[in-house]
Amino acid sequence: MRKERSDFTAAVGGERRRFSRRGLRFLLANAVLALASMGFLLACLFLLGRQAGPRRAAEFAGDSGIEFGKLSVYMGAGDKLSLGDIYSFRKALLDKMSEASLELPAGGSSFVDAWCAFGSARASGGHGSAEVTVNAVGGEFFFFHPLRLKSGAYLCEDDVMDDLVVLDRELAWRLYGGDDLVGLTIMVNDRPFLIGGVVERDRDFASRRAKDEGNQLFMSYSAWNAMSEDRATPIDCYELAAAQPVKGFLEGFMKEKFPLGGGELVNDSQRASLGGAWSALRQFGERSMRRTALRYPEWENAARCIEDWCALCVALAALFAVCPAVSALVALGFGLVRLRKYLSAKLPALASAAVDRAHVRRWERLHGKGGEG
Repeated sequence: MRKERSDFTAAVGGERRRFSRRGLRFLLANAVLALASMGFLLACLFLLGRQAGPRRAAEFAGDSGIEFGKLSVYMGAGDKLSLGDIYSFRKALLDKMSEASLELPAGGSSFVDAWCAFGSARASGGHGSAEVTVNAVGGEFFFFHPLRLKSGAYLCEDDVMDDLVVLDRELAWRLYGGDDLVGLTIMVNDRPFLIGGVVERDRDFASRRAKDEGNQLFMSYSAWNAMSEDRATPIDCYELAAAQPVKGFLEGFMKEKFPLGGGELVNDSQRASLGGAWSALRQFGERSMRRTALRYPEWENAARCIEDWCALCVALAALFAVCPAVSALVALGFGLVRLRKYLSAKLPALASAAVDRAHVRRWERLHGKGGEG
């Protein structure tokens, strides 16, 4: 009899040890999966933090405490967006801002915008010539795209003369063998311009993948337009950062007042966030569809590359979090059931004991501690 009891005890003990090992392995597996999920989320945040390119909406607000939104419009191949259209939209936006009575800090502005047209030209300098991609910019383009300056200064809307250009570093070295070129003359389609600065294009991994082949040159839109035969160069992209009294105000106003035509309106306000990555994941498949012919500039292609990688990280984080989350919910459910059973068993006894103690205290108040029943 004693031997049978010892055999049974040994069997139960072995079964418990095997169960403990399985439970420990299960807990370790869930811990690894949870860490992997957190790792993918951190990778997403790292990618968003390392992204170069245009400024984000919050940067335009500064210390004003006013919410700013940032939107971009990329026009279709058949659209003819002109400066007149932009000036008309600016006036409508100013009127709307006046109606909203936004209180801006002294010297602050309710909005800032920029536009750009793309073309090609022949540029020549001291060491030869090259085919270049022309970025004909207007408004505060370099306020939106603060490319790293190697020398000189950016073009800005307040420039009186239209005879300045900015070269990218590759073009500067190809035509002059250096990047300290401020004040030198460059010929663009046989017309002389002065070099106002040299910039280095973004070098993060997404920008390198999205980088357009060839060298780039920046000049004012008005100067490039004056060089065209019909002087009606269509604008390819428009960017706006503006204060918005309520969320969604700016996007709704642009859809109503801006001549979008066959272009695409992109809300940049939430792109550099986990919410933006989740939004890109929800639009998986649909993002690749194009119903109009339009060309994204390299900064938009770079932003979309980052979005796709972040969407992948968010998807993997969600996938790896499923098992730990379900296990936690199951453990919580079992814990609540056990707690309910424990309370069901203990509460009546505790309540009875509490009633007895109350009767004893009442008796002692009436008869004293030494009284007899």
